[in-house]
Amino acid sequence: MMRGRKVVLPGLATKILAIAGEFPPRAIALEVNHLLLKRI
Repeated sequence: MMRGRKVVLPGLATKILAIAGEFPPRAIALEVNHLLLKRI
């Protein structure tokens, strides 16, 4: 990304993590991310 190139990370978990990271409060988003990553 630092080189100006776009990076695409396919997968449902990645999309969910990206969406969950946009919602406040941050503590809830971090907990959701933790739960999702624990299942992978």
